[in-house]
Amino acid sequence: MRLFVRAAPEVPLPSALRLHYDLVEDPERADVAVCLGAPDAALAPERPAWAGLIPVVALETRWPLADDELDTFDAGRFTQAVRAGLAAGARYRDVPAAARAKAAEDPYLGLLAFIHMRDGASARLDDAAGPGVAWPFERLAPSRGDLGGGALVADLGAAGYVSRTVNDAGHPCPECGSLKALLRDVCATCGSPDIGEEMLVHHFTCGYQGPEQTFDAEGDLYRCPKCRRTLRHIGMDYDKPGAITVCRACDARAEETAVAGRCLSCAERFPIDRSPRRFLYDYAVTPKGLDALFSGVIELQDPHAILSRFVSLVGLETLLSVGRKLRALGERRAFGSSVLTIDVGAETDPAARGDLARRVGEELAALLRTEDTVAYHMSRLTVLLAGAGPEHGPDAADRLRQALGRVFSDTVVEAMDIHCRPLDAFLEGDRPDLSEKGAEDEA
Repeated sequence: MRLFVRAAPEVPLPSALRLHYDLVEDPERADVAVCLGAPDAALAPERPAWAGLIPVVALETRWPLADDELDTFDAGRFTQAVRAGLAAGARYRDVPAAARAKAAEDPYLGLLAFIHMRDGASARLDDAAGPGVAWPFERLAPSRGDLGGGALVADLGAAGYVSRTVNDAGHPCPECGSLKALLRDVCATCGSPDIGEEMLVHHFTCGYQGPEQTFDAEGDLYRCPKCRRTLRHIGMDYDKPGAITVCRACDARAEETAVAGRCLSCAERFPIDRSPRRFLYDYAVTPKGLDALFSGVIELQDPHAILSRFVSLVGLETLLSVGRKLRALGERRAFGSSVLTIDVGAETDPAARGDLARRVGEELAALLRTEDTVAYHMSRLTVLLAGAGPEHGPDAADRLRQALGRVFSDTVVEAMDIHCRPLDAFLEGDRPDLSEKGAEDEA
């Protein structure tokens, strides 16, 4: 049984690991990986090679993306975690070698392999996770920011390759997105959590109903504040139909309370209506997904979904709005900007088009800066290069052509019509017609 162990500095290796396991230096040769004392970013690669699929045990550290976490070394629990990893590896080896090779290159097939190996993927509530919840496959599928667990699994679910069931639900912080929020009843008037309850008393004879404390007590008996009669027998003279909420901060009384939250991550306070409920799902590979995994053929090549994994996409209208503001700012401060356009629909074959979108996404992710804006509309990418004037903008187009030319034929690169022009020319000249909303338009 081979283990790959990555230990944090100053963390000693448990002697039992040396005695009972074969330690290897390459995760590609190991059956199970162990992160000792600290998470290992090397086990979260961009491509789903075995280093990304390998079962991981986090030992003496917290890493929500590991398959199992052990705060301290316990021989019994560690053996159990390793055996679970071996079972996962055996399921992976059941996949034909040719299909495994394709899964090592295609992120969608790689994610199917990841979930199949573990016989499903469950949401894990973990304080060490930023938003308070994590799925181990997120180390393989970079999250798009939604609590569904990433762009890839959402695409697989929409295409029927994975199924999902509700594991739990929560109300995320509207400020930072964390599910680590304290929810409690508060006064509907002032928002204070300092509330209590008072029983209501209903007098049958005169019909008066009010808080219990308004009925003067005479020993064990009540006196009605309205008609001044003594109430002797519950069920005959009066009843207690319920309770009302009383705020000790503002003295307001109400039949119902409000619900408010406070984020334990960023301390934001918010009413519950600012935080719609989010469902947390468990995922399983469907028979259709198994067919795709074992054959190495998957028909899921939507360019928008693929590009979203590499760059943050906005609507074209949003980019135009940003462009107009940037132009006004540039006129005041004497700087220019450029717009880069790329046709990612140059390939008609779905698989080839998906590979083209993936390559373009990879190159753009390396090329772009945080201040740049990217829109996808009707198979065309539009990139707003903020502050890149006519002397710098064309360089970006040339670098992109050269990078893609190393992978695709000259015919394909030429068909992509990679163009760079000044922002003014783009805003005043030809651009995609927003009235034509095609199937590939962004949601």
